[in-house]
Amino acid sequence: MSDQPVTRAELLEALTSTKQDILEALGQTLGEHKRDFGQTLAEHKRDFGQTLAELKRELDQTLAEHKREILEKTQEFVRDAQTEILRAFQPFEESSSIRMRVIEAKFSNTEMALNERLAIVERRLSEIEKKLLRNPPAA
Repeated sequence: MSDQPVTRAELLEALTSTKQDILEALGQTLGEHKRDFGQTLAEHKRDFGQTLAELKRELDQTLAEHKREILEKTQEFVRDAQTEILRAFQPFEESSSIRMRVIEAKFSNTEMALNERLAIVERRLSEIEKKLLRNPPAA
Protein backbone atom coordinates (compact mmCIF):
# COMPACT_ATOMS: atom_id res chain seq x y z
CA MET A 1 0.00 0.00 0.00
CA SER A 2 1.05 3.46 -0.69
CA ASP A 3 0.99 6.43 1.65
CA GLN A 4 -1.09 8.49 -0.66
CA PRO A 5 -4.68 9.27 0.21
CA VAL A 6 -7.37 7.18 -1.41
CA THR A 7 -9.29 8.95 -4.08
CA ARG A 8 -12.99 9.00 -4.34
CA ALA A 9 -12.93 6.94 -7.55
CA GLU A 10 -10.75 4.29 -5.90
CA LEU A 11 -13.06 4.17 -2.90
CA LEU A 12 -16.09 3.90 -5.17
CA GLU A 13 -14.36 1.18 -7.17
CA ALA A 14 -13.46 -0.70 -3.97
CA LEU A 15 -17.04 -0.37 -2.69
CA THR A 16 -18.48 -1.57 -6.01
CA SER A 17 -16.05 -4.48 -6.09
CA THR A 18 -16.86 -5.38 -2.48
CA LYS A 19 -20.56 -5.04 -3.18
CA GLN A 20 -20.21 -7.40 -6.15
CA ASP A 21 -18.26 -9.88 -4.07
CA ILE A 22 -20.87 -9.75 -1.30
CA LEU A 23 -23.76 -10.14 -3.80
CA GLU A 24 -22.03 -13.11 -5.46
CA ALA A 25 -21.34 -14.71 -2.07
CA LEU A 26 -24.94 -14.08 -1.01
CA GLY A 27 -26.20 -15.49 -4.31
CA GLN A 28 -24.11 -18.63 -3.89
CA THR A 29 -25.13 -18.98 -0.25
CA LEU A 30 -28.76 -18.34 -1.13
CA GLY A 31 -28.57 -20.92 -3.94
CA GLU A 32 -27.01 -23.46 -1.58
CA HIS A 33 -29.60 -22.75 1.09
CA LYS A 34 -32.38 -22.93 -1.50
CA ARG A 35 -31.07 -26.26 -2.76
CA ASP A 36 -30.63 -27.55 0.82
CA PHE A 37 -34.11 -26.31 1.71
CA GLY A 38 -35.56 -28.06 -1.35
CA GLN A 39 -33.84 -31.31 -0.40
CA THR A 40 -34.91 -30.97 3.24
CA LEU A 41 -38.46 -30.18 2.17
CA ALA A 42 -38.52 -33.22 -0.12
CA GLU A 43 -37.17 -35.40 2.70
CA HIS A 44 -39.78 -34.02 5.09
CA LYS A 45 -42.54 -34.61 2.54
CA ARG A 46 -41.36 -38.19 2.04
CA ASP A 47 -41.09 -38.75 5.81
CA PHE A 48 -44.51 -37.17 6.33
CA GLY A 49 -45.98 -39.41 3.63
CA GLN A 50 -44.46 -42.50 5.23
CA THR A 51 -45.60 -41.43 8.70
CA LEU A 52 -49.07 -40.70 7.37
CA ALA A 53 -49.23 -44.12 5.68
CA GLU A 54 -48.09 -45.81 8.91
CA LEU A 55 -50.66 -43.90 10.93
CA LYS A 56 -53.37 -44.85 8.45
CA ARG A 57 -52.40 -48.54 8.66
CA GLU A 58 -52.39 -48.37 12.47
CA LEU A 59 -55.75 -46.58 12.48
CA ASP A 60 -57.25 -49.12 10.07
CA GLN A 61 -55.92 -51.95 12.21
CA THR A 62 -57.22 -50.36 15.41
CA LEU A 63 -60.62 -49.73 13.82
CA ALA A 64 -60.78 -53.33 12.59
CA GLU A 65 -59.96 -54.60 16.10
CA HIS A 66 -62.60 -52.37 17.67
CA LYS A 67 -65.14 -53.41 15.04
CA ARG A 68 -64.39 -57.08 15.74
CA GLU A 69 -64.72 -56.50 19.51
CA ILE A 70 -68.03 -54.66 19.07
CA LEU A 71 -69.33 -57.42 16.80
CA GLU A 72 -68.30 -60.14 19.27
CA LYS A 73 -69.89 -58.28 22.20
CA THR A 74 -73.06 -57.65 20.20
CA GLN A 75 -73.30 -61.32 19.21
CA GLU A 76 -72.77 -62.33 22.83
CA PHE A 77 -75.45 -59.87 23.95
CA VAL A 78 -77.91 -61.23 21.36
CA ARG A 79 -77.20 -64.84 22.41
CA ASP A 80 -77.72 -63.92 26.07
CA ALA A 81 -80.98 -62.16 25.20
CA GLN A 82 -82.16 -65.20 23.20
CA THR A 83 -81.31 -67.48 26.12
CA GLU A 84 -83.22 -65.26 28.55
CA ILE A 85 -86.24 -65.16 26.25
CA LEU A 86 -86.22 -68.94 25.81
CA ARG A 87 -85.92 -69.43 29.57
CA ALA A 88 -88.79 -66.99 30.17
CA PHE A 89 -91.06 -68.87 27.74
CA GLN A 90 -90.17 -72.34 29.04
CA PRO A 91 -92.71 -72.35 31.94
CA PHE A 92 -95.38 -70.99 29.61
CA GLU A 93 -94.58 -73.68 27.05
CA GLU A 94 -94.77 -76.40 29.70
CA SER A 95 -98.15 -75.21 30.98
CA SER A 96 -99.43 -74.76 27.41
CA SER A 97 -98.30 -78.27 26.55
CA ILE A 98 -100.20 -79.68 29.53
CA ARG A 99 -103.32 -77.70 28.56
CA MET A 100 -103.09 -78.96 24.98
CA ARG A 101 -102.85 -82.58 26.16
CA VAL A 102 -105.90 -82.05 28.38
CA ILE A 103 -107.82 -80.50 25.47
CA GLU A 104 -106.74 -83.32 23.14
CA ALA A 105 -107.84 -85.90 25.71
CA LYS A 106 -111.20 -84.18 26.22
CA PHE A 107 -111.70 -83.83 22.48
CA SER A 108 -110.80 -87.47 21.97
CA ASN A 109 -113.27 -88.53 24.66
CA THR A 110 -115.94 -86.22 23.24
CA GLU A 111 -115.32 -87.55 19.74
CA MET A 112 -115.62 -91.14 20.98
CA ALA A 113 -118.83 -90.32 22.84
CA LEU A 114 -120.29 -88.63 19.76
CA ASN A 115 -119.30 -91.59 17.59
CA GLU A 116 -121.00 -93.98 20.05
CA ARG A 117 -124.16 -91.86 20.18
CA LEU A 118 -124.23 -91.61 16.38
CA ALA A 119 -123.81 -95.39 16.16
CA ILE A 120 -126.75 -95.85 18.62
CA VAL A 121 -128.93 -93.45 16.58
CA GLU A 122 -128.01 -95.23 13.33
CA ARG A 123 -128.79 -98.63 14.89
CA ARG A 124 -132.17 -97.40 16.17
CA LEU A 125 -132.98 -95.85 12.79
CA SER A 126 -132.06 -99.10 11.10
CA GLU A 127 -134.38 -101.02 13.47
CA ILE A 128 -137.22 -98.59 12.75
CA GLU A 129 -136.67 -98.97 9.00
CA LYS A 130 -136.75 -102.78 9.33
CA LYS A 131 -140.01 -102.64 11.32
CA LEU A 132 -141.53 -100.30 8.76
CA LEU A 133 -140.51 -102.56 5.91
CA ARG A 134 -141.96 -105.63 7.62
CA ASN A 135 -145.13 -103.92 8.72
CA PRO A 136 -145.87 -100.96 6.53
CA PRO A 137 -148.38 -98.55 8.07
CA ALA A 138 -151.90 -98.67 6.81
CA ALA A 139 -152.61 -95.78 4.65
